[in-house]
Amino acid sequence: KIKGIGEAKALQILAIIEIAKRMDDHTEKIKISSVSDAFNYLKFLSKETQEHMVALYLNSSNHLIAQEVIAKGSLNVVRVLPRDILYYAIKHNCNGIIISHNHPNNDPTPSQEDIEFTKKLQTLANELGFDLLDHIIVGKKDFYSFAKEGLI
Repeated sequence: KIKGIGEAKALQILAIIEIAKRMDDHTEKIKISSVSDAFNYLKFLSKETQEHMVALYLNSSNHLIAQEVIAKGSLNVVRVLPRDILYYAIKHNCNGIIISHNHPNNDPTPSQEDIEFTKKLQTLANELGFDLLDHIIVGKKDFYSFAKEGLI
């Protein structure tokens, strides 16, 4: 019915719409209810050779709403501001946030900067009504969970 769009092009458009719907349905089915669930989902970070900061945005049932790559850094540092993470929390209208970054040197032990950033983000997230559920640092084979260690 639209001039310039034939049957073949219309079918392509409908196929793209259907694929997009299925992708949305897929993320809603992922439930992250434990630290090990989060680590298993975030294992892909262990293969990165530069530091990456990724945030997972969850609904009140801990189903994944969205995943965002917040920043890519260098070999041993990634610079992020809390607003970079909280912007997407507001955009996705989430309940909970899990942040994660990798340590390409394979040691997931948090730096003092990691600890201070997490505390600051937790305070700001709480003020805006979001729960910072965890900050997971991913190494090659192991991880560090701020929640598991009682720091969140």
